[in-house]
Amino acid sequence: GYYDHLELHRVVPNFVAQGGDPTQSGWGGPGFAIPAEPSAGAGYVEGGVGMADAGRDSAGSQWFVMHGPAPHLDGRYTWVGRVVSRQSAANSLLIGDQVQTATVDLQNRP
Repeated sequence: GYYDHLELHRVVPNFVAQGGDPTQSGWGGPGFAIPAEPSAGAGYVEGGVGMADAGRDSAGSQWFVMHGPAPHLDGRYTWVGRVVSRQSAANSLLIGDQVQTATVDLQNRP
């Protein structure tokens, strides 16, 4: 329920939508940081989901979903998954849109 009703605070059309900040400022987080696990492959294509950070080992709760390919992000950010359906909805997100509820499906992990 952590992400329930949090608003997206950053959207760059044709690039990325970002959320997960409880302060909605772009600088907030859960009060802890997780170690970085930068992606080794082509995770940052349309629908790729990664953890936003302010530098190595500083990610917490902020995430982003890709609107299109961004190979320059590979090897830099921790990749956590992908959109498996309704990418068109992810591409139409706007600043201020809310996450109603977040679901993680571990059955489809590689």
